[in-house]
Order: sequence, then structure tokens, then C-alpha cells
Amino acid sequence: MQIGRDAMQIEVGDKVKVRNANNTENPETYTVLEIDGDFVKLKHPKIGGYFGFKLESISEVINENR
Repeated sequence: MQIGRDAMQIEVGDKVKVRNANNTENPETYTVLEIDGDFVKLKHPKIGGYFGFKLESISEVINENR
């Protein structure tokens, strides 16, 4: 799936960083679990369960599984 002007490629299993106004210096790295339209389910590295974010909230793809 491509998002944004830069057309980031995001797939399930990729590692991503999400924009965070409270922690701009060292944002957490999440794992993509599912992509559903304009939303993505992400796994936090230290907290159980998953979090839902808008695709536009993703600031960087760290690891692309391709």
C-alpha cells in the first residue's frame, strides 16, 4: 500500500514510526499487523494488544519486508 506524497510502501510485518507530539526525539517503533483502508493496526514493542492509527500518522518506514 502506498501512502502520502512520498508514496511510502507499507506492508504487514514492516516496522514503522508514528508521529507523536509528546515524544518527537525518540518515537517508538511499531510493527504493522493489519492495514484496513485508511487505518493500520500496530503492535507496540512493550505493551500488549494493538493500537489503531490513521495511515497519515506514520512518519517513517524503518524496515520494509521486501
